[in-house]
Amino acid sequence: MSETKLSCACGQVTVEAIDNAPCAFSAICHCADCRSITGAPFFWANGWPSDQIKVTGETISHVHIQNIRHSCAKCGSFMFEPVPGFGITMLPAARLNNPTPPMMHVFVKSKVYQLPEDGLPRFDEMPPMG
Repeated sequence: MSETKLSCACGQVTVEAIDNAPCAFSAICHCADCRSITGAPFFWANGWPSDQIKVTGETISHVHIQNIRHSCAKCGSFMFEPVPGFGITMLPAARLNNPTPPMMHVFVKSKVYQLPEDGLPRFDEMPPMG
């Protein structure tokens, strides 16, 4: 059983990192796309290699801009988003039972709210992955 998981508001869908896989990416994203899905000035995401994510329950997907977002088919809670070209699946960190602290800020050029300085690296867009 994984130590890192989240479930939707109604409990019908769970997403977990299998075999206690470590988080590969944790960032606070300031892009307009993430703000639109969360309704907040930023989105804190934890990401795992896509093959290390297990989804249980029925989800629906929708394309928003260029991203495919997956939500619970019953309650609509946003559950995960695969990131094309990176092999990473992002989960909403604030809903994880065991989130990894942010490692950086991304898409800072799109920010609508300036967070206090926290010592984390800040990137205008996505940093190179690899």
